[in-house]
Amino acid sequence: MKKFSYVCLMLLSMYCMTSCTEEKGSTGLPRIPFKEYLNHTDKISIGTDEIKHIEYVPLELTDDDASLIGTIVDIAMTDKFFFVQTFEEFKLFQFSRDGKYIRTITQQGDGPGRLQTPGFTIWTNEKEQKLYVSEAENISVFTFDGKFEKKINRNGRWVNYAGGDGLDWVAETYRENIPFDIPPYFGIGTFRYQDQAAIDTLSMKKDYWDLSVAPLEKTSFFMGCFIQCQEGYRYGVSCNDTLFTMTKEGIEPFLIMDRGASSEEKKLLFETHMESHPELIYIRHACETPKHLYFRFFNNGNWYLLSYEKSTGKVLCQKTDISLEENQDYDEWPTYPGIENEVNGGLPMWFKNWNPQTNVAIQATSGATIAWMKEEGMIKNLPDCLKDYPEDGNPVVAVYHFK
Repeated sequence: MKKFSYVCLMLLSMYCMTSCTEEKGSTGLPRIPFKEYLNHTDKISIGTDEIKHIEYVPLELTDDDASLIGTIVDIAMTDKFFFVQTFEEFKLFQFSRDGKYIRTITQQGDGPGRLQTPGFTIWTNEKEQKLYVSEAENISVFTFDGKFEKKINRNGRWVNYAGGDGLDWVAETYRENIPFDIPPYFGIGTFRYQDQAAIDTLSMKKDYWDLSVAPLEKTSFFMGCFIQCQEGYRYGVSCNDTLFTMTKEGIEPFLIMDRGASSEEKKLLFETHMESHPELIYIRHACETPKHLYFRFFNNGNWYLLSYEKSTGKVLCQKTDISLEENQDYDEWPTYPGIENEVNGGLPMWFKNWNPQTNVAIQATSGATIAWMKEEGMIKNLPDCLKDYPEDGNPVVAVYHFK
């Protein structure tokens, strides 16, 4: 009897080990086979078990339109301020924590403190009261009172996304849609900026290409997912099926984003001048919370949401009612499709940034998008401060306080 029990126990153990290996794939990393979930009808939502409370902060639109915000590139929040960067004229706005306009810190131009090339990320250091604006080839540093301090040249690196801990540790990614075979290519890396003459490379990864799929001169980063996480930052792109974690200790693979693409389909993801393919999975955005990773992707013209529970590996997937075309027409941020809001039934949730130190995430939604979502019945319970919100009003920042 003991021998039988022992054999059963061994078989069960071997089965569990095999199942875990299959779920993680040949690399040993967790794997999400996106195509296998296209027909799922799961419900993806966030409730009070994860979020303590939500604030909605309308950003002031002044009578002279000095604070008028167009397409938001990035937004950062501190204890006292919101900083908002826009694509139009690369303007950088500062608002108080209750949404009052304070100043326009800078905009596009050639003078001291002006921004020359479009960047896609900003970050802050509250201890030093500094704001960092990433441009394609530079980092501009401002104080919280709006004064320009310095511009640091990256010595030839072309950067798309960046974020960090002041200048002591900065995670950076190579420019999207630029071929890998030109000299500035560096892949992804972490760096320390001491001064103009001293930039230390802490870690770097640059072997993303697969020459069996496409030649190097036609391979580039495309649709990068750059998000803040507990450890530092994560980054994954269409030309590589791996989501990497960038930390102060180095760069490590985190999970496999398996799009199930054939070699011919992958070629379209690799090539610089790609065309849309109905069978391909285009992972467009990602965001992270203490418990989950969320992906927003489109396939054959439809938007999907997928959630990944970090502790268990559980995956849920939901096809949304919104098409890619509608999303582009009405919601350029975009906020929608978003995660169902079970906390208060307010705006659908999609986070631009989650700060693991404060455990707070923020999301900006334009007045036009709120009006569109109201008309389409996408909001279950509109907060009082947004019931009569003007369509041409400035964006509203939703602040999510996680447990």
